[in-house]
Amino acid sequence: VVPAVAILAQGRGCQPAVDLIPRTEREATSGRFTTQSAPSKQQRNMHLTYLFATAALARRPTVSLSSTAGKVLLHDQQKEAITVNRSATWSQTAAAVTAVHEALEGWGWQHPHAFEKAMERVPLETMLKHVGDQIPTRVLTALRKHKGSGPESLTEDELNHARGVINGMMEGQVTQLDITVVQCKELKEKNTMTENVVVADLSRLGTKLANEKKRIMEAQAGIEDAQKNIKDSEDALRTHQGQCATTVSTLESQLATIKMDLDAASLIVKLTECKPPSATLLQANRSAALTMPVKACAQKSNMVVSAKSKEVKLQQASAAAAFERALRASVESGTELLQMGQDPKHPEVPNYNRSTTAGVCAAKDQDGKPKAGCDAFKDSSPVDGTTTAQECADACTKNPLCKMFQFASGPAGGMCRVMFAPCTEECLLTTPETEMFTVYNKGEPPMAVGEEQMPEVAPARATPPAAKQAFKCTMADPDCGLLNDNMAIFWGEVKDRYDEKLTELVAAKKQCADMSTTINEEITLWNALLQERNTELGDATGEQSEATQTQIDKQREQRELQGEFKEIDAKCTHLVGEIMMNLCGLRKVRGELGKFSKGSMTPDLIVDCVVTDWTPQECSKSCEGGRQILQRTVSQEMSLGIKCPPLQMVKKCNEFPCPINCKMGEWSKWGRCSKEC
Repeated sequence: VVPAVAILAQGRGCQPAVDLIPRTEREATSGRFTTQSAPSKQQRNMHLTYLFATAALARRPTVSLSSTAGKVLLHDQQKEAITVNRSATWSQTAAAVTAVHEALEGWGWQHPHAFEKAMERVPLETMLKHVGDQIPTRVLTALRKHKGSGPESLTEDELNHARGVINGMMEGQVTQLDITVVQCKELKEKNTMTENVVVADLSRLGTKLANEKKRIMEAQAGIEDAQKNIKDSEDALRTHQGQCATTVSTLESQLATIKMDLDAASLIVKLTECKPPSATLLQANRSAALTMPVKACAQKSNMVVSAKSKEVKLQQASAAAAFERALRASVESGTELLQMGQDPKHPEVPNYNRSTTAGVCAAKDQDGKPKAGCDAFKDSSPVDGTTTAQECADACTKNPLCKMFQFASGPAGGMCRVMFAPCTEECLLTTPETEMFTVYNKGEPPMAVGEEQMPEVAPARATPPAAKQAFKCTMADPDCGLLNDNMAIFWGEVKDRYDEKLTELVAAKKQCADMSTTINEEITLWNALLQERNTELGDATGEQSEATQTQIDKQREQRELQGEFKEIDAKCTHLVGEIMMNLCGLRKVRGELGKFSKGSMTPDLIVDCVVTDWTPQECSKSCEGGRQILQRTVSQEMSLGIKCPPLQMVKKCNEFPCPINCKMGEWSKWGRCSKEC
């Protein structure tokens, strides 16, 4: 490029009428091209060539293209317009326009054969109008045959001088064509690559918008799900708390009742403590055992226990049942529990008269001597399987010969004996061994032997009357020590129930608290997830809005780039067509002059230098702007024609930003799972 610029600066035979001011002086004069006189069209073309050449050397776009008011304009850095007239001839020929486009798209624009072929029918006069002011006046006059002068009037020297001038002009046009096409390629490639980047950005933005829309929908669905789960969890918590309150209240009430029974049991144990008898009583009856009269009255689930003139109330049926078991266990063998109003040792039996003194009817006294009138009691008939006095009476009633029976409770059950004569006081034997028995005589009048009539006996009720069932009292006079021991066992049973109920209450409270904690943790988790989803929704909405605005900007940028590309293409087409038109016109003029040569420069002797198409090398950088070397070789040496142009040029390439890959940091710690199961 540098030698070409030097050649252009020297004129290469163009012989400029004015000198170009050096660049330093041009910069000192506000950057405008100035001359010592008004520039001609030839000078303007030389200015353009110099401007393109210096721009190629500086490798910066100091020249821009524009098209206004039917003219193709070039601008330097100071926006000073330099005008090249547009030729209407070539632009109206489709083949010529096609040739110009092919030159701009390919790498062989230095061979404008298709353009010249399209222009071969253009008259010489039209060509002279286009390039006439660049040709020496005498030659131009001769070609136009003004005032009878024609080309044949030109001498060989004049013809060769004109050939040299035209060759120099053609060489300048070839160099200008190279620089113009390369710069147009740079501008169009930069525009295309920039648009490709914008298209890639639009594609990425489209994907991003789709992803953000998906994120928004997922966040909204997550918000709805979290809100639903929070509501469900809160409802479950309220239900659970209500159930727990009922359960705990019930258990606390039961525990309070058991506590009252436990306090009552403690008092019963205290009331049944044995107090030693007085010394006088002990001396009077050393064999007498300490007893403790106890009365228990049951009504529904409650029981009132009376001992030592004090009453204690048991609240629960289980406590009453335990007390009754303890009381029964405290009664000595052979002693029967009686309903209230009966003697516990001598219960009443319907239709039988109970002896007021405990003992047995016997034929002998305690010393073994026969009693007068008591022979009937020498023998007795035992009855097995009876456990109560009533059962023994039933056995006597069924036997018409039975007149009386005697009964005693024992550890293995009741002891029942039936007799066949009424027992009298004279025959009643009372000893410590017989005091456990009670004698019962049949009611008056006694039945005669052999009578079949049965005494009237009240039928047993399957279910006691409601009044008696509602209030039933039991009396006993058990041994004090045994009673106290069994009451202590009774207290232990109540205490066990209290401890069990207390444990159940504590477990229920703990279970309620644990479940409440679990549900509250779920609510906390869902609230945190709800906050995350709201944050995601806000972020996604913001990203969507930003991406939408960026998409609008990129679409506008794409439209601007497409418009700019069309403008660049139009300007380059007209400028290259103008240069090709100049080359075509100069070559045609040179050929016309050669026809009048006497042999020194005939058309067949004029051979221009021919070079191959440009071969572009790889760009030095893949992005951010690199340098691409263009090379070509000489395929035909010149002879009387134009010299060979530069065989190497440098073109800008890959003038677009480098892609920026996404870089991510390390993964954060795992968050909490949205559900436990």
